[in-house]
Amino acid sequence: MKLSLLIAASALSGLGFARPAVVAERSELIVRQVSGTVKNDLLQDTTCRPYYLIIARGSTEADNIGSTVGPALCSGLQSALGASKIGCQGIGNAQGYTASLADNTPTYDGGILTSKSAVAGAASIFNQVNTKCPNSKVVATGYSQGTAVLYNSIEALPANVKSKILGVTLFGYTANVPNKGQIPNYPASQTKVFCSDSLGADGVCTASEITVNAAHLDYSSQYANGVAFLKGVIPA
Repeated sequence: MKLSLLIAASALSGLGFARPAVVAERSELIVRQVSGTVKNDLLQDTTCRPYYLIIARGSTEADNIGSTVGPALCSGLQSALGASKIGCQGIGNAQGYTASLADNTPTYDGGILTSKSAVAGAASIFNQVNTKCPNSKVVATGYSQGTAVLYNSIEALPANVKSKILGVTLFGYTANVPNKGQIPNYPASQTKVFCSDSLGADGVCTASEITVNAAHLDYSSQYANGVAFLKGVIPA
């Protein structure tokens, strides 16, 4: 895989190669760095809720659930099911996931498309549901680099912990091509991958090379579908 860096694109623009889409992408990434949402329901709850949504934000997104997919799916599921029934928990800096763009390169930390510390942090959250709230079940969502955090952690979870995960949505799945739209060692029927085509094909999840383009940054039209999928795997 190859990560098409926005910095390189900016250099080309300075040499006279017009890349308006790339400029828009850089602006969006800057916005992500200064806006975000924090959700720590699992860590803060004194009474366990029946379900928890675990969220892994995209590269450069601030706080622990970011500003795009995470807040949308959290609010959507809580509106549909009730906040007393489902809580939201992000995987943040405190768990070792900084969402650094550099960690998303194919040559970093063994080519897992994120950091090993992020994967370990995600695993700790899934395990904490099992120990703190043994009767609770889990759904999960990830965006961009967050999809790598989820697939790497879920793949290696103990069977008793993994069995509590009812469904996973992956937006802009960075390992979509090599993993064939699945999470290794996790049921395909419980996995839903969203690859944006609103502004052309998402260059991250539809190709063998990681190319961050405008489509990768536009998933707003898919939020409702993500909520519907996860709501559908939760017993009525």
